[in-house]
Amino acid sequence: MKSHTLVLDCVKSLVVLGKTLAEHGGVQWMLCDNDMDIHGATLMVLYAASQADEGPSFREETALAKITATEASARGVDRSMQLFGAWGVTKDLPFESQYQELRTRRIGEGTS
Repeated sequence: MKSHTLVLDCVKSLVVLGKTLAEHGGVQWMLCDNDMDIHGATLMVLYAASQADEGPSFREETALAKITATEASARGVDRSMQLFGAWGVTKDLPFESQYQELRTRRIGEGTS
């Protein structure tokens, strides 16, 4: 969530073509997509946790929550990197290291 706040703060302050980045329609769509991914993944994780509390069989819910959260995170980091252009892939912002970590999880942990 720290990165999400960073993105929101920056797009509200960066000026491009006479408007803040946040005022551009395409950027607003990307931010909404990030919000939908965050909320959807959160609900999946909460549902899996509730299933774990209720009984012994929650393997499917856990796998679905894991892949949903991992893929949503990857899309969010990718969109955030796009918003900042070349600056988005530098070590000045957290996205480069987050992208590397998420890519490893998507490949190495199996469900994706």
